[in-house]
Amino acid sequence: MLQHPLIQRFLDFLDAERGFSPHTIRGYGADLVQFCQYLCAASDPSAAGSVPSPAELPPPEELDAKLLDRL
Repeated sequence: MLQHPLIQRFLDFLDAERGFSPHTIRGYGADLVQFCQYLCAASDPSAAGSVPSPAELPPPEELDAKLLDRL
């Protein structure tokens, strides 16, 4: 699974500092990657399936407006 460096750092924290089980960490990682893909697709449908870098994510106010338009 493609991991963004920030996601990987969070998962490493859950393992080393919080002692979460490997199954839980895999689940969190999959959820975070899927959420990043959703945010990317919501802001730019042509980018669906990619994991954006933090700089590529739209500002919250733009994302909110785009999501509201789709409801």
